[in-house]
Amino acid sequence: MRKLPVILLISALNFVFPYRMNAGGGEIKIMRQKGLINEIKRDNRLNQMARMIATIEWCESRQNRLAYNINENAAGILQIRPVMIAEANRLIGWEKYTLSDRFDVRKSRELFILIQTSKLNDPYNLDSLAHVWNCGSNNPSKLKKTMDYRINVRRAYELAGEKSYQQNLSFKNNIANIVEILKEC
Repeated sequence: MRKLPVILLISALNFVFPYRMNAGGGEIKIMRQKGLINEIKRDNRLNQMARMIATIEWCESRQNRLAYNINENAAGILQIRPVMIAEANRLIGWEKYTLSDRFDVRKSRELFILIQTSKLNDPYNLDSLAHVWNCGSNNPSKLKKTMDYRINVRRAYELAGEKSYQQNLSFKNNIANIVEILKEC
């Protein structure tokens, strides 16, 4: 499963800019990501990944695409900070994303996939997904710092698995939209 983050990143990169790669092994990263996305598709785990992303969205903004946290300058459905925009642009090798893209749900999800796949070893590990999104790195020494956030994400994920919640039309639409983005990667 170590390949999954790389494949998601490659897929996100191919979707975002199919013909521009950054120098220094960008093509290799993209090939590894394509394999990871194909692995997810073969394993029929798109819905699981989409549910995990939707859970993070819920914890960050209650899935409000216009949410803004003035204290952290975090905006959008995934509460993306300017440093995340800079990191995504660094990863792809050119200035594709802007601060206003944080309010675009589709671009926010692309950014999430791009950043997460560049840092995670196991994208199906909800704790790791939440940890990296909350603190910006996969550094185990920061696990204590993100404990409360990870607990909240786990609770929300469990709730999202309950039948009553799965019947919620808004939740179903969010999952379907995320699955489509993952398929295009």
